[in-house]
Amino acid sequence: MARKLASALRRRQSVSGRQPLSIELRDLTGVADETVDMLSALARSRVLTPATAARLAMRHAFEIGRPWSEAAGAHDARPHGQRFIFAGDVFGRFAIRIEDRASCAWVARSGFADLDLLCGLCPPESGTLQLVHSLDPNGRPTIDVSMARLRLDDQRRADHGQDPSEKRQVVWVGGLPLSAQRRALAVAGIEDALRHGGTQVRTAAPWSCNFPAGEVERAREARRHLFLIGIACPGLVGTTGGTR
Repeated sequence: MARKLASALRRRQSVSGRQPLSIELRDLTGVADETVDMLSALARSRVLTPATAARLAMRHAFEIGRPWSEAAGAHDARPHGQRFIFAGDVFGRFAIRIEDRASCAWVARSGFADLDLLCGLCPPESGTLQLVHSLDPNGRPTIDVSMARLRLDDQRRADHGQDPSEKRQVVWVGGLPLSAQRRALAVAGIEDALRHGGTQVRTAAPWSCNFPAGEVERAREARRHLFLIGIACPGLVGTTGGTR
């Protein structure tokens, strides 16, 4: 289908140049191949709508079996797919929420400037984890881990004085275990995977893993959330030893 549509693209050489994207299809899907690149070009040339291109790219990613190896323990979390909920325009202001159909786990992502879309996608659930991905003053990637504020007014007050145009990405992680011990294990597993992904982690999460637990146990408790984070933010989490 992508090749047939590409023939229409070649007949539209007068279309204006590329427009800046807030998210690339290869970042959305975790797949960088000819089909995904072709769908991106078709959307930019308005042969396909952005929503159609995104759906086709996600379907292509599932058909070829990726991104299944992005997160620690992902092979355990694969069973029957996820539900994707979009807000905004995938080639403009954009937010996405991904739910695991086999559990209560979910992950949502947007740019800092699009927090209103993110708040609209997420339930008012207490105990949601927030990951803010940015660069520190030395240009090193940093993730601040804290408790999410699911009301936009609260979020804006918390970020008062920070430049809203800064290229920060916000990820919310919900559906964490209700048990305090299991929740602490899951959060610790997420933090482990973020560090293995090569990012400096600064945590202010109210949950801490202050009881004996190995890294494998922490990764097992966090596996479904790590899988969803791997889809929402390809390359953000890694496995033991620093491999991605």
